[in-house]
Amino acid sequence: MEPIIKAKFPIAKEATDEEIFTVMSKWLVRNREFNRGFGDPRMLECLRTDPSCLIKGNGISRIEKITIENAGTRYTSFRFDHPGNTTDERWATKMSVKRDPDENGGEIYATTEHGARSWNHTNIAPRKPRFIDMLIEKLPTAYDGWMPLTEKPHELLDGDEEFLAEFINGTKSENSLPIIFLSKTNQDQQTIINPGIFAKKFAGMAHVAVEPSPTFSKRLKSHLLTPELTCYDGGIRVYWPRTTDPKSNRLWTRGFFQGRKRMKKISPEDVVMKHLASRTRGITPGDHSYEFISNLKRRLEINRRLEGLRQESESKEQDWGKKAKDHEEMTQLYESTIEQLESDKSNLEGTVERLSEETANLTDDLEIAQMNLRGYRSFGEKEAGEEEICTHDALLAIKAFTESRGEKLSPYMRERLNGFLERHGEELGRATTERASAQKEISDAFKSYSRMSSQLKTILEKHGFSYTEKGKHYHVFKRGFNPDVYVTLSKTPSDKRTGKSFTADLTKTFLSI
Repeated sequence: MEPIIKAKFPIAKEATDEEIFTVMSKWLVRNREFNRGFGDPRMLECLRTDPSCLIKGNGISRIEKITIENAGTRYTSFRFDHPGNTTDERWATKMSVKRDPDENGGEIYATTEHGARSWNHTNIAPRKPRFIDMLIEKLPTAYDGWMPLTEKPHELLDGDEEFLAEFINGTKSENSLPIIFLSKTNQDQQTIINPGIFAKKFAGMAHVAVEPSPTFSKRLKSHLLTPELTCYDGGIRVYWPRTTDPKSNRLWTRGFFQGRKRMKKISPEDVVMKHLASRTRGITPGDHSYEFISNLKRRLEINRRLEGLRQESESKEQDWGKKAKDHEEMTQLYESTIEQLESDKSNLEGTVERLSEETANLTDDLEIAQMNLRGYRSFGEKEAGEEEICTHDALLAIKAFTESRGEKLSPYMRERLNGFLERHGEELGRATTERASAQKEISDAFKSYSRMSSQLKTILEKHGFSYTEKGKHYHVFKRGFNPDVYVTLSKTPSDKRTGKSFTADLTKTFLSI
């Protein structure tokens, strides 16, 4: 018999025959040609719900597996047989796999032979795929938009009309699954079916929402862009995402279930399930391949791998000998690291001490350089071929500086300054006498008035002072010093400043430095 279906797909070398069979079964179930004319409904139902049941045996179908190896190539065939049929109605579907060890791939061949006359009359109600229940069990906190994926009905609250209207109108809702809306009867305010049974059956395929009271439906109508999409008085309606067609959003009234005798044989759950199966994006009825389900399947695979890694980690931790050895090696590593860090610390402390000493010497040199910048020609060791020159102001400044700093000076600085003052002791004495005479002469010239007299100007210029007019004041400053450092003297007698106070300011600012 020639194969009617053929496809090539990759197969892992370590895959078992049972794993390959499961993949092949799912592929056959999704194959349009196989489902149209060759696949037996009973076998398809087994493949769709639990492919492993055919291998284990469930009293409905059985499987025969034949394996042949030839020149390194392995051929595996699976044949399905239904033992309840007569010889004339006997049917068989055969799938074969060719595995080449040199190629990471394989080929599927599927053939059928049958004489069954009742295939087209077989009525099998579509069922939810088992992997959806697995997803709900493994991912209890998963959400579809603003509604959780759960096996319990979603009890709507007063005020949820806007959220539900956004979904029905297709405006802002992010839900991917349809919503099965259960309204309550006006008389006893109850649903005509058990919401819990509905929610459990359709978990992962659709959300089951129950209105809080019959008035909820009336309020919802005012928010709908298409008022015909209402559902009330015990009715059941399926709202599909992003569609506002009343014919697509199927409605079953209470009378549909309660007024028809044949409803005793077909439950409301099967009626709604057939409608969902007819609207699915999958190839075959019951194969609900929504985009979000694919995402959840990937998440389930990630969780499965994480669980495998956790178990592998636990098994490794049981090897206490290796663990103790690793602990000892890490301890030695830490100890050697600590010793190296302590050695580095000692070296750094020595470097810091040396740098501190050099910093102190550099600080002394900096202070001496700063004094030179303030107008002193020389107070240090004379250069070769030059005479040591120093003004009286420099001598007095050096003396005041040495006395004020005292023990704070470094030995290097103290020795250098004292040696300089000893070499210029005679000049220092004359400078001290001149300073005292200048202070007295300026004080006497100022008298008791606060104006700049000609006599005062002459004396100030005599002792190295200059002045500038700034509005109603004079700014008196020392020539050779920073002009921003000055003493203020008023032009008018309104300032009752005494000569004593003015001379004190000059002495503090310039004469005593």
